[in-house]
Amino acid sequence: MNTSTHKSSPIKILHIFGRMVRGGAETRTVELLRYIDRKRYLPQFLSLSGLPGQLDDEIRQLGSEVHLCKLERGFSRRFTELLKEEQFDIVHSHIHFSSGYILRLAEKAGVRGRISHFRNTQDGHDSTLRRMIQRAISRWMVNRHSTNILSVGTGTMETLFGKNWSKDPRRTVIPNGVDGSRFAAPPDRIGVRREFGLANDCPLVIHVGNLRKQKNHPFLISVFEAIQKHIPAARLILVGHGDSDTELKVRAQVDELKLAESVIFAGSRSDVPRLLSAADIMVFPSKWEGLPGAVLEAAAAGIPVIGSDIPGIIELSPHLPIVEHLALEAGPKVWAQVACERIADGYDYDRRKSIQKCFGASPYTIEKCAALTCSVWRRASKIDVA
Repeated sequence: MNTSTHKSSPIKILHIFGRMVRGGAETRTVELLRYIDRKRYLPQFLSLSGLPGQLDDEIRQLGSEVHLCKLERGFSRRFTELLKEEQFDIVHSHIHFSSGYILRLAEKAGVRGRISHFRNTQDGHDSTLRRMIQRAISRWMVNRHSTNILSVGTGTMETLFGKNWSKDPRRTVIPNGVDGSRFAAPPDRIGVRREFGLANDCPLVIHVGNLRKQKNHPFLISVFEAIQKHIPAARLILVGHGDSDTELKVRAQVDELKLAESVIFAGSRSDVPRLLSAADIMVFPSKWEGLPGAVLEAAAAGIPVIGSDIPGIIELSPHLPIVEHLALEAGPKVWAQVACERIADGYDYDRRKSIQKCFGASPYTIEKCAALTCSVWRRASKIDVA
């Protein structure tokens, strides 16, 4: 592709995702568009599902393009044609070890910068023999064809590449970043409660995350059931869309526990900062994560978080003391006890502003994430931008 060492036009980056839905990795990447110099960097997106996504319009409004290129027969030819036609300097893939295949095609097409970006510690699939062989091959391809290997946290990097991960100079940790300004507005506590038909003063527990196995909603519902036994007025709001099978099971559990009037399925929302700022606590019992953006957003909103003791949450605690972690093995009753203690602290505006100030000084702001990402793009493209 680009053979010069100097370029006056922007570095062109192609982000690879399955589909531009309102998920954590997708949302975090789109948010970066507002914090990069568009005279120097020009990101575009490609959806391997071939389907339009919830974030497509927002991406276009921000001046970028979304290419639909379904991963099916003929994909390699169509993908290569796109790379050559658009003359991308970098392919930045966010699809776990499957990035290896994409980056192999990018290398054959002459793309100078080839980035594999790991957003999670697992791919979410069962470890069948066939899947394990596929992972081994894909891991080899990532190591063979990547010019840069990124992850959202040290825990993710260590889980995927071992304790000596830093010995490979291509590997860099870039923590997820959150735009703290989105949480600057005064909390709309009464407005949110009225929207969902709740009492103005009811304690509100929140979880933000799509309904799928990773997020561990059955455990979350059990925790909330135990919370309600101590605080009958408490309500739980679930933010995020779900696959039909998981959502049906969670709804069935809610009905079985007679919690239907206390649990709100809010679906996918564009006003997550408003909902978080109105809540009293987030409960986040994921089975695995990379560096959960929802937890970072809760900290930016100034609300306490109780999460599972997985690497992606444990590494947040030194920078964000409001984030506590518990073992899932402790059980729902222990989780509920801690949650009730935090709810009992009550709403305190000054305390929340102090928490938000702490977040602003942490490594997890969008500005810091954007600066680190752009530095990797510059190195990956091997181009001096005028």
